[in-house]
Order: sequence, then C-alpha cells, then structure tokens
Amino acid sequence: MVFPTDNQFLADVIILILYTEMHFRFRIPFSLYYKKEPEILADIPHRIDPKKNIPIVLLIKDSDKYQIQLKYVRVTITQNKNIIYQNKTELNIKLSQHWWFRTLLVPRKNMNGHIEICVEFNYTIDGKTRTCTNHNLKLLSPSPLKVYLSEDSYPSCKDVQWCDLHYHSNYTEDMVEFGAPLESVIDISKSMGIHSVGCTDHSYDLDDAPDSWIETDPDLHKWTKFQTEVDRINKNNESTFIIPGEELSLHNSKNRNVHLLVLNNKSFLLGQGDSAERPFNFYSEHNVDSVEDHLDRNTLCIAAHPCAPIPLAQRLLVKRGKWNTDDLCKSYVSGMQILNGSLDEGFNRGKHKWISLLLDGCKKFIYAGNDAHGNFNKFRQIETPMLSLKEKDEQIFAECRTGYYPEIPQNVNSAIKTLKAGNCFITNGPYINIHFTKDEQTYTMGSKVYANNGTIEIEAKSNVEFGKITKVSLYQGIIGQKSELLIFVENIGSLDYQKKINLSISENSYFRAEIESFNYRGQRIALTNPIWIDSIK
Repeated sequence: MVFPTDNQFLADVIILILYTEMHFRFRIPFSLYYKKEPEILADIPHRIDPKKNIPIVLLIKDSDKYQIQLKYVRVTITQNKNIIYQNKTELNIKLSQHWWFRTLLVPRKNMNGHIEICVEFNYTIDGKTRTCTNHNLKLLSPSPLKVYLSEDSYPSCKDVQWCDLHYHSNYTEDMVEFGAPLESVIDISKSMGIHSVGCTDHSYDLDDAPDSWIETDPDLHKWTKFQTEVDRINKNNESTFIIPGEELSLHNSKNRNVHLLVLNNKSFLLGQGDSAERPFNFYSEHNVDSVEDHLDRNTLCIAAHPCAPIPLAQRLLVKRGKWNTDDLCKSYVSGMQILNGSLDEGFNRGKHKWISLLLDGCKKFIYAGNDAHGNFNKFRQIETPMLSLKEKDEQIFAECRTGYYPEIPQNVNSAIKTLKAGNCFITNGPYINIHFTKDEQTYTMGSKVYANNGTIEIEAKSNVEFGKITKVSLYQGIIGQKSELLIFVENIGSLDYQKKINLSISENSYFRAEIESFNYRGQRIALTNPIWIDSIK
C-alpha cells in the first residue's frame, strides 16, 4: 500500500529499531521489501526459565488492509539437528483486523538447553495458498529462532525483582516500526522471570489520532486507551506488571532532541521534535528545563541511552542530540540508562560519563533496558530505507535487566520508589549486590552514610548458563578527584561469591562494585549503584 502524504518521507531515511513496517513507500512506488500482505511474525523469548512452558507469540498486523484466512501453524523444534517436537494447530480463521495475536504454549516436558524453533504459517490471500516460516518479510531469510531452555533460574536472591525499563509495545506504531501487544509481553515476561516492564512508547506515537501516523489527537484517545489497558492487565496479573510511561522527545540545553524515559506520570507529555511527522520542523513542546513542572511526585525520569552514537541521518534530519552534563545533572533526572541491549560503544561511553558525574559530586544512578520494539528473539531493522533489512541478536527483550529491591513486590509505586532511590543494579547475566555496615546498621545501594569506617559486603552469583564469575572489583570514588581508585580486585572462577572488606574513610567518597563472567554469547557483566560515605571530620 502507498501512503501518499508528503509529511512522512523523512522517517524513511532514519535507521530505527523495530518490527519492520513493510508497507510504507514514497509517492514513487518503490520498495524492495514492500509486500501486499499483512505483516506475519512469530516471536519467542530468547531464553526461558526452568519448568516454564515455551510461549510462541503469533502476530499478524494490517489484515484489515490485506484480508487473509489463517489455516494453520506448525511448530517444529529441533535440537542438534534432530526434531524433538512437532505440532500442527488448526485455526481456519478469517482475519480482517489491524492487530491479531495469539500465544501458543508448547509443553516444556524434558526439553533443556539450546533449541531451534520454526513456526510455519499456512494462509490464503486473494484465493492463493501461501506459507512462510517465522515471518513473511522479504529480503530476510526464514532463519530458525534460537532459544535457550535454562535448567537454572536467573542468578538472584529471594528479594530481587527484575525489570526491563525500556520497552515499546504496539502503541508505538508509525510508518516504519511497531511493537508487540501488551498482553503478549506479559506472556513472555512470565516465562523469563521478569517481574515488571517499563512500557515507554514514543510520545509522538501516543498522541496520534486513530488510523493516522501523522495527525495528532487533542483528546488523546490513544494515551487514554494505553492507560486503561495497563490498569486492566495489572489487575489481572499477580506475578508480572507493567509500569506505564512514555519515551519523551524533548530539547536538551543545546536545543537538540534527546529522549527521556518518563515512568508513572499520570498526565501525558507532548514531544514531537524528532518524530519526522512534520518535515524540517524540530520543535519540541518540552525542554530539559521546562519538563520538571509537569512531573508527578512519584514519577521516575531516566535519560534514555544518553551516550549512544547518533547516525548522521538522525543528526541532520531530525536534529537528534545527546544528553550534556548540565542536562544529566537536573534534579528530576534520577539517572542514566547506560545499558541498552548490548555492551556496545554507547554502554562504554555511558559508563565513563556516569563515573565522571559521580566524581564531580552529581549523585546519579544507572539503569538497564533494551529499547526492544517487540523483538523477543531477534532484532529486525531497516538497514537501507526501501532497499534492505537486517537482523541481529541485540536489543532484544530482557537481555539486559535492572534488579531492584522493593518494599512491596508487584506494586508500581513501590517499584518506582525503590528505583528512584537507587537500590538497584544492572546486568546482562550475573547477580551482584553490596551493603555497607556500621554499628550493626546496614545500608543499601543508593544510601548516603556518615562514617569514618565500616564494612562493605559484596555478594555475587552466576550459573552454568552465564558462566563462572571471573573477576570481582570494588571501586572508591573520592569526590573531586579525576579518576576512581580500584581498592579491591579478585580473579576467581566460581558461581557464588561473598566478601567482606573493612574500610577506612578519610574523604567524602562513594563505593561501587562490578563483576564479569563469560558464556556462549560473550561477556556478561553486572554493576552496582554506589553507596555514598561522607567522612566525619
């Protein structure tokens, strides 16, 4: 289908993270991945906790434009090239709706380890019978979906809760991308041991008028529908909940567009600056100074991927910028989402920036998310607009996590309170925590303590899936210094680790810890948030 509007062409030259919307084209009807069919996708979590069945999300979008009859799906699971499970589900349903999805649960039984899954869709369109495997996207081969069925739970302790703080649902939908329905992310989360999901759909999508990607709705029906659906889902689920929010586009101190994760704010914040919905109009309704007046008391604000490299097209065409030091030090910004789906350049730059802020006395926390738009198993992306697509195993849901310790589990307000206080850590595998003890009083991450001595305890865990812990490091940052001090490091090779270290503090400092491990997918890390200790003069 051609969408003949002059207001949309900018988005075609911007590289985005997405389930690929394959129908949009310029007025000139040219696109190598365009197809007169609805988008058809199967998605599966990349890892599954022990004793959990295997959820397979079937997603069909835009069958209201391209009606089909879905006859059946056949699921085939192989391990070491041998078929270990196969099942055909008869459906025989006519689809003519914008969104349709269903979650199939495959019995786990005795399956463990690495498996590959192929989902064959059989459907008719325009009187012709067709099949596709895992997706119907042109230009991408139907590669198997790789899943790890773990025999161990995610490394943790009994009190920790897991969150993916940056996720996009199908309320993020425009001319080039869309996410998965909220109900499906609950199904996936339960199988992965995820307790909460920060649903942060784009501000410039949440204000769209019905059936439009570029027209805004002054009555905000889409935002209201999103809030209503989140409330309903949270009331009906005891083990997993959604933290409602938005990814707000706003201006930094240099009038360039940056993104802010705004979680648990009851009112909607407008942000259109880099939406490409208005050609060469980069105006954002909010900036880093004005937005604070529109935030609720129990709202969590996090600078989204603040140091990620910005493609040239985004810098030029939507005036995308970075979070500057002054921006990050705003009091309402609790911290930085430095871990965004992979240990990439953005993570390394973000970590360096965070440390420099801490040493300057700016008390900020770190958080993790994945910026996944659906993408439970594979990241699919437009590589060259209208010409090519690509896929990779990064920025997939729950690959990177924030672990936190709420007073009340399964509670949105308690989660926000804990995350704002910094009693949390980030990881893509192993578990870590630190406590400081003085005079039998214990202080958690994010705390500020007045003391000249005390004991800091490091607790770390891994499992066979994420590999043995190879290194544990404890850092001291003396406020006002140029670099941190590595005050303790130990190279080990075990799955469990505990260490108590006596400290003598003569200068105002913070302490934080890191651990490393390695598995079949490469380096695994976990970083704590700091504990601040001011010496008593």
